[in-house]
Amino acid sequence: MKQRINQEGCFADDEFINMLLHPVMLEVSLRNIWCSDKDSLPVSSSTLCNRNLRYSAYRSIFFFLFRRNERKKNYRTALPSCLVDEVRRRYPEDSVNKYVGFAKK
Repeated sequence: MKQRINQEGCFADDEFINMLLHPVMLEVSLRNIWCSDKDSLPVSSSTLCNRNLRYSAYRSIFFFLFRRNERKKNYRTALPSCLVDEVRRRYPEDSVNKYVGFAKK
């Protein structure tokens, strides 16, 4: 599968990325996460809000870009900033100061 990269060097406009970032796709992904691991989630985290949609988007993009079938415990990598910006544009936080960003563990 060939991904289209725009002039700026990012593929945020790629049709597959756009499909992944569709709210219905993100909701389905979230509901799968909630069903498979509902005992470890706080009650407030199982509501549809932009914060949870961003989480689902980042997770979906990660699995799409890096073709991982499973998350290894200590494997973390930053997503391209253009994709993070696109996710934040589509699903903004109430306050810009609440964005955490990527933090290495």
